[in-house]
Amino acid sequence: MMPADEAARIISLHRGDAIAVASSRALDLWTPASQCRNLDLDLTDCPERVTAVALGLALARPHHRILALESDATLRSNVSSLTTVGTLGPGNLVHFLFRDSGHASTGGSSIPGLDALDFPTMARSAGYSSSFVFDHIEEMALAMEDVLSAPGPVFVTLNVYYDNEPALRVARSMAETFLSLKHALATKP
Repeated sequence: MMPADEAARIISLHRGDAIAVASSRALDLWTPASQCRNLDLDLTDCPERVTAVALGLALARPHHRILALESDATLRSNVSSLTTVGTLGPGNLVHFLFRDSGHASTGGSSIPGLDALDFPTMARSAGYSSSFVFDHIEEMALAMEDVLSAPGPVFVTLNVYYDNEPALRVARSMAETFLSLKHALATKP
């Protein structure tokens, strides 16, 4: 298990000009870690739609790397999205799952059946090209170049724990984040 906030920082350090889509507890981690907030989409109003929004961006912007960051609780509520991603097979999508055995993303309450789900196997079965699982921050940091250069779609399970309460995010509405991204991409093909 690794600290969730450190995992988010490692992703941010390696992201380059990738577009990041995040929600719920993953967004709480991502907001202070991201070094390029104008390329971030904060899904504050529809946390279970990270995969769908990231997929849409990956298909619309095939020359941009797209990062989806979500917690296990949000993916559980829309697990069928793995099949859609696997079927369409966007080579530029990297899907990060913050797997939290302590259930901090749900306020400490376990969700029935969540711990039994084998997300990496489900992603591979659905058609994801590559899958990685990390338990240690050092191992993750050393592998990030391979993760981000692997043919996609890529599924990355980060087995994490939460040390601290999440930092307060900068309050941005979804509309503001979409406009920010639209302006940032206006000058890029």
